[in-house]
Amino acid sequence: MSERTLKLREELYGAVMDFMRATFPGMIDRAYEFFWEEEEPEQFLSGLALELAFVNFEDWFVCDYREPEGSVIDIYLEKSGDEDPAKFEPLKNSIISAFLVRKVGENEMEIEDLLLGGSHKLSPVPFEGIKEGDFFASRVLAIEGKPVLGACIYPFGEGMRDAVLTAINSQHIRYKKNKNPEGTVRDFLKDESYSFNMIWMSSIYKKAD
Repeated sequence: MSERTLKLREELYGAVMDFMRATFPGMIDRAYEFFWEEEEPEQFLSGLALELAFVNFEDWFVCDYREPEGSVIDIYLEKSGDEDPAKFEPLKNSIISAFLVRKVGENEMEIEDLLLGGSHKLSPVPFEGIKEGDFFASRVLAIEGKPVLGACIYPFGEGMRDAVLTAINSQHIRYKKNKNPEGTVRDFLKDESYSFNMIWMSSIYKKAD
């Protein structure tokens, strides 16, 4: 993504996180315990993986976490007095999904959404070293009319695609049974997007064993 787009994306996330840290630190603590199931990521992650874990948490907190009074972005807009609520719509409406890299060119990458359908062309290529066939979870934001990846990234190892998709399908079935009988895959991915963190952490545990 261009430097301008990256700056706009970081400004959106940063505005919400800075305000919530200063105003509702207890909410962040509650979300943190929920996201990590009361574990401490520092105890089993280090280096780049730990940095990524914190970025993924903040992305989920800003875009998907809800309290009884509403979503984090709704609370931010109500309490902060931000005069341009429309610019936060890309974050509020975004949904984490699973993507397969279909093509990688010099300045463009095409990814297929394996859960919600469709594909996206990202320009420039957002990661160094990414190649056709790579599989990951993230969210796609529409910033200034252009599709860009959100802040989160769940890199799954080669050969994990079927296992991840099977796990998501099983959790969606359980979600419909226990929480929302009419819930679509889109509903599930918005309401329980932390599932990708659980699957990612499970894959790390297995590697450690």
